[in-house]
Amino acid sequence: MPSVPDTLPIPKLPVFGWRTFAGDGPAPLPTVLDLPGLVFTTSGRAAIGLALKTLGVGPGDRVLLPTYHCTTMVAPAVAAGARPLYYPITGSGAPDLAALERLDTTGVRTLLAVHFFGFPQPLREVRTFCDRRGIALIEDCAHALFGEADGRPVGSWGDLAIASLTKFLPVPEGGCLVSTRRPLNGAGLKPREALAEVRSLANMVEAGVEHDQLWGLNTLLALAFGLRKGLVSRRRDFPNGIDTPCTSESELLAQFDRRLADHRPTWVCRWLARRASRRRIVTARRDNYAYLAKRFENFPGAWPLLPELPPAAAPYVFPLWVENPDRRYAALKAERFPVFRWDWLWPGTPALPGDHGLLWSKHVFQLPCHQDLSRQHLDALVDRLGRIFDRVG
Repeated sequence: MPSVPDTLPIPKLPVFGWRTFAGDGPAPLPTVLDLPGLVFTTSGRAAIGLALKTLGVGPGDRVLLPTYHCTTMVAPAVAAGARPLYYPITGSGAPDLAALERLDTTGVRTLLAVHFFGFPQPLREVRTFCDRRGIALIEDCAHALFGEADGRPVGSWGDLAIASLTKFLPVPEGGCLVSTRRPLNGAGLKPREALAEVRSLANMVEAGVEHDQLWGLNTLLALAFGLRKGLVSRRRDFPNGIDTPCTSESELLAQFDRRLADHRPTWVCRWLARRASRRRIVTARRDNYAYLAKRFENFPGAWPLLPELPPAAAPYVFPLWVENPDRRYAALKAERFPVFRWDWLWPGTPALPGDHGLLWSKHVFQLPCHQDLSRQHLDALVDRLGRIFDRVG
């Protein structure tokens, strides 16, 4: 295999370009975007906040959350005045039902169930548990914009379901809230100001230019963006929700922008959610995941956490289990490698018997496998990772 240049930039998230619209025909998997009551939000965390508001969750209530989480899953609940109650996950990422049955659920208003990494989790029994206890189910599809869980489209098991646009589409912001069980009626979100609309479009196109995705216009647009450099601030919903380490609850809450949570995303983000080729998103992500699984089969000191991709899944990332994770993660971040892990858990997250969540937060590295990565990108990803691991041990 020819060597891959170290200078090749690897985009962490999808990038806007002509290929965004390439690929005829419907997606091979259902999508949350086709479910009833679709309300676009500025982010996935804003959608969680709106879901809690819709359910009337407030001070004194409790919200069931997985121990393995991005802190932006927890922030909306705490911002609403609710108290997190954590449940363990199994080795496949599903809620540990036996542990849930043992919990005192007094005061629990809702349970957040997550399709980690884009692997749809079986939710039939979770739905039964919630119905029996009088608990509303929020289905977190931030990692699973496409797919089926227990024979149903993802997003259709919950009383409400949320998703994230930025993880699957080349947009600078966006999430959504849907419900197959109750009317949402637009949720009364406010429109964005004109400057935000302009910035959103500029940021999206600029990212495409930076990665040479707009053939025929790259040079001209690069000149234009060079002239206005610094005039338009770049904003992107970071994959892990935050971009700097936070340790206190107040710092983490500050990352939850309540003003943006009350607004719709910009027009171009909503438009692209309707127009981007869904078939390309699903097929390319599945192909890239399978390719990475093969490349990591005999990788020293690391292996695929979930090597077999289910037929009804469109992955968000490729989860890699890594030995000696702390030193290796620090080395990767120092070299601006496109990787992240959820090691910034909400303060007070407990260690629970039989739980895999806290182990995953240290050992599972999330690597990109999105539709705008070529084979050359994927080879560069694996090769650079191997060289860094060899160096740090």
